[in-house]
Parts: sequence; C-alpha cells; structure tokens
Amino acid sequence: MVCHLSQKQTAGSRTLQNVGATAFASRHGWGRKAAYASQFLDPIGRAWRTKAKVKAALLGEEDPDEWDLPPKPKGMRWATYEKWEAEYNAAEAMLNAHLVLAAARLMKWR
Repeated sequence: MVCHLSQKQTAGSRTLQNVGATAFASRHGWGRKAAYASQFLDPIGRAWRTKAKVKAALLGEEDPDEWDLPPKPKGMRWATYEKWEAEYNAAEAMLNAHLVLAAARLMKWR
C-alpha cells in the first residue's frame, strides 16, 4: 500500500484511519497526530493520569471522591491489586516530589 500522506510504500507496516479523518495513512504519514496521549503530557500530567487510571480500574461502582486509593475489588488477585497499588504510590511520590520542588522555588523567591 502507498500512504496517501507521505507517499511512501508501507508494505508490512500498520495503517490506521484517525477518528474524524478523511485519509487512510500509515503511522509515519500521520506523524505526531497519531500518538499516545501520554506522549504530550509532562511528568506531572502523566502522574495525575496514572492516578486516575488506577482509580478507574479499581473503583467499579464506588464513588471516586470517596476513596484516595480504593480497596481491592472482590475477585481481584492480591498480586494484581498490589501492582496497581505500587503504580498509584509511584505516581503519588512523583507528585509529592514536584510539590516539594515547587515549594522550595517559592521559598527561594521570597
């Protein structure tokens, strides 16, 4: 197949059509338009996104504002829950580290 955007032969490579797009093209043809959402986030944004993803995976029918880290859902293996918990804690540690750096910059500014 020849990519309509890059005009290159794309034999063996994956192709996609973006939602709302008018052309069917290769990943190279789309360039940065066909990237993961996390690629456009800074470290703080990725940490917030990770926390939200973990909460969504663990919540089920629970209220998201009720829990910081939801309890283990019934039927989930402990190893899986501990993996989600470690990911959540790593994101929380990243946010805390950035908060401390921001506070230090503010204290230095005064």
